[in-house]
Amino acid sequence: MGIVRISFLGIVCIVYLLSLFANLKSPDWNGWLGFLGSMFGSIVAIGGVYWQVNRTIKNDKELVFSQSRPFFIVKLELVLTDFNMRYYYQRFERDGVEQRVQKRLKSMRSSQDEIPVLTINNVSEKTMMAVQIELELKNESREIYKVNRIGVNQKISILTQKMKNELDSDDGDIYSLKERLSEISNDVKFVNVCYTTEVREQIKLVFAFNNSSLEYLPQKKQIENHGDKLSKEEYDSSGFEESPYQILLKD
Repeated sequence: MGIVRISFLGIVCIVYLLSLFANLKSPDWNGWLGFLGSMFGSIVAIGGVYWQVNRTIKNDKELVFSQSRPFFIVKLELVLTDFNMRYYYQRFERDGVEQRVQKRLKSMRSSQDEIPVLTINNVSEKTMMAVQIELELKNESREIYKVNRIGVNQKISILTQKMKNELDSDDGDIYSLKERLSEISNDVKFVNVCYTTEVREQIKLVFAFNNSSLEYLPQKKQIENHGDKLSKEEYDSSGFEESPYQILLKD
């Protein structure tokens, strides 16, 4: 906008001077042409300096923001159930389900069996804060999980709705649980991860399944410092509350 304003003022000045120039006699033309040329050159030089300074400020700002952006890995994987690992899930619809699922997980831990979970592994030296994980399902429904923070080299696990129901099933065996890995990937359209960085920049990254692997979709990213501000409907860090539904296995 600054360059546009400078250019506009320059054009106005030139038009005004040309109107004066039209009324001059021939001997005065050379002097006025030299004056107009130097004025036009000054305007161009000022515009160039402004553009360069503005570009430098933007680059310095982006450097500060980029250095605070964490690197993390999102995967749907089979993991061993482990004590002191926190599992996030959506609310259970029936009484007693949480106790039965905890019992099932402990049993799987004892027998060294694996369970399909969605994991977010922060492998960087930067903290992810107010993390919102949204699963967009192909049936147009959504599953949303919220985590206060994912620290340096910290990994969290999410029990999807399908896995939670399977763990509560009396006839579900370990082998059927492993088969659910491909079913989950077939059900999910997108995995949206929104979070706030240590310098309070809001970011949304989107992943999609290719077979059973999650691939990052750079064309769908939204980075606040790049001018992609997230709406309150998408992500509201000011009223952020961690999902209260969690299972923490203990010895």
